[in-house]
Amino acid sequence: MSPSVRKQLLEEAIDKIGSAARGWEAMLDVVRDSDPDAVAKALRELGHKLRKKGRQGRPVLRLLCRSDRATDDDRYLLASLELAKSTKDTRPGARATDEALRQLATLLSRGYDLAGALRRDRAVGPRRCTTWFPLRGGPAPARARAPERGREEGGPRKGREDGQKQARPGPAGRLNQT
Repeated sequence: MSPSVRKQLLEEAIDKIGSAARGWEAMLDVVRDSDPDAVAKALRELGHKLRKKGRQGRPVLRLLCRSDRATDDDRYLLASLELAKSTKDTRPGARATDEALRQLATLLSRGYDLAGALRRDRAVGPRRCTTWFPLRGGPAPARARAPERGREEGGPRKGREDGQKQARPGPAGRLNQT
């Protein structure tokens, strides 16, 4: 296939993908077989362009991340877009099925600088980023407890020394001695 035909097919396929039209699959497959790097570059540029315009770039980035030419930055960008759309539920069952957290965990296991990328990503921001604890497998920050301290360490007493129980308010608001 000549380079001019390949370029024309790629441009037409990218235009159809960008406008959410049908019929781009065959053209993209033909071009991908002959020049996978050009297809990856064009999909990457389209994903960034759609994200900047405020339109959904997730389908384009999913398509790119399925190929072997995707970089970790491409995978992070897709995970960031998925994170923005996720429910951000902190229950363990919901975290286990959250695709964005799964993608971020994969990036972390590959050695990607996830902390730096999250800091730089304005779309995620510090209030929206609840990924650290779910990725570590630990408790959510609001549920974390301080270790209990015993009496010898200056902590509260466990019971009364004189054998009496503490007075508690009764049903009428009076103190009941029990």
